[in-house]
Amino acid sequence: MTTNYTQLALRSNRNRRIQAFVLILGVVILILAAASMVFFFESPSINYKFGWDKIMLRAAKTIGLIAAVLLLLQLPLAGRFKFLDRIFSLPALYNLHHINGYIILMLIVVHPILVTIPEDRMMIPFEIRYWPEWVGAALLVAVFVQVVVGE
Repeated sequence: MTTNYTQLALRSNRNRRIQAFVLILGVVILILAAASMVFFFESPSINYKFGWDKIMLRAAKTIGLIAAVLLLLQLPLAGRFKFLDRIFSLPALYNLHHINGYIILMLIVVHPILVTIPEDRMMIPFEIRYWPEWVGAALLVAVFVQVVVGE
């Protein structure tokens, strides 16, 4: 009778590994798809940049999209979904959520630096036309507070 239980346990363990692989592959594909959007849907402002300025602006947009995807992936990690608990352990999901928060914080700190260097401007004027930059600054502060409080 023990052989049936060991075979069942081995089969269950193999299924969990396959499900984990499929989930991780899906997340990697999602991140790569977000990163490639910069090259398929170029903004008109990138046509006026050359050399390092163009590279930094593209890198900033790529980093911003990756940070947005990772931020959205925080929700299922913190949601304690049953199917994730069955594939990964709760401590593993908690650690991934914690590490993902630090990665997001690093990405959103680098993003505005790479955006403002090609523009030769380190301070953004407080005008209505710069509302996306100020929303981004507010989100940066909000994520920073979340990471510090979550520690």
